[in-house]
Amino acid sequence: MTIELKTPSIVDALADAVRTRVLTGEFPAGSRLTEQEVASLYGVARPTAKAAIERVVQTGILRRTANKSALVPILSVADIEDLYRSRIFFEREVVANLAGRRLVTPEASAALDSLRMAEGPDATAQAVGFDIGFHEALVHAVGSERLNRMYETIVGEAHLCVAHEQSIFDPTLNWQEHSNLLEAIRTGDVELAVHRITDHLQTAADRLVAARADGAGLR
Repeated sequence: MTIELKTPSIVDALADAVRTRVLTGEFPAGSRLTEQEVASLYGVARPTAKAAIERVVQTGILRRTANKSALVPILSVADIEDLYRSRIFFEREVVANLAGRRLVTPEASAALDSLRMAEGPDATAQAVGFDIGFHEALVHAVGSERLNRMYETIVGEAHLCVAHEQSIFDPTLNWQEHSNLLEAIRTGDVELAVHRITDHLQTAADRLVAARADGAGLR
C-alpha cells in the first residue's frame, strides 16, 4: 500500500510565517493585521490571507472580534495571572501522571536538548518554540487526544508569554528548570515533579507580571 505524504498548504505556510513574526516581535503587541496588508506583504490572494489569519487566531496568538481586523493582543496582568493559574492547574496533573509512570518520551528529551542548543541570530525564536514544544510533549505523553485539544486552547497565549520571557531572562536558567523537572519525572518522584512544574510556571508568571509593572510588559 502506498502512503501519500501531505505537504503544507500555502495557508499553513503563511500562517506559520505570520505566527513567527508575531512571536519575534516583528508584529508587535497592539498592532493590527488586515487581510489586505498580509496579502500584499506575502504576495498572496486576499482569501488566502484571511484563511491564514484565522488559523493564527484559533491558536490565541492573534485575537479578532466580529468585523474587526486581527489584533496582536496586549496581555494584561490579569491575563497573565489567569493564564498561568490555568497552566499550573492543568500541568500539575500532567507531570503527576508521567512521574507516576516514570515516563519520559523521546519528544520531551529532544525538545529539552534543542532548548539548550538554541543559538544564532534567531536563538530567541528557536528557544520559544522548543520551550512550548517541551510542554506540549509532556501533555501529549499522557496519551489523551481530549487533553491535547484542551491544552491547545491555552498554548497560543502561553507561546506569547514565553516569547516575551525569553527576551528578558537568561534562557540557560529556563533550560535548567526544564531539566530538573524532567529528572523528577524520570525518577518517579511525583511530589517533586509537581513542586517543580508549579514553581517553574509560577516563577515565569511572577517575572512577566514584574516586567509588565515596570512598563516592559508584552509590548
